Amino acid sequence: MRFQSKISIEFIERGQKYQHRIFKFDNSYGASLACSHRTYGGDDGLWELAIVVFESDDAHDFDIVYNTPINNDVIGFLTYSNAMKIVRDIEHLPKYIAVKHDRESGWSYELTDGNRTWERT
Repeated sequence: MRFQSKISIEFIERGQKYQHRIFKFDNSYGASLACSHRTYGGDDGLWELAIVVFESDDAHDFDIVYNTPINNDVIGFLTYSNAMKIVRDIEHLPKYIAVKHDRESGWSYELTDGNRTWERT
């Protein structure tokens, strides 16, 4: 698996262990993988996975997406092994294309590979 970046965070909050891993891939998708008392399955040591998209180079700047072929919501109650299988699937999604709309000007654009394609809407 080739990821552009991976961040691992672990800490204790009010006596509860919190683990969070963020994976970022070249297709602008990634995964937010968490295990804590606040996540689906975390009380049983299971993981919750959200598919995310990055619109900048900042590995902390991401949004959860709900419209991929893999899922339409976060996925909870995963063993770490099963979560990593989904992370591998995310790596193979096609390149994310962001469509932005500027309400003032009426213009929208597609952002692909850092290039903007403008059109009037």
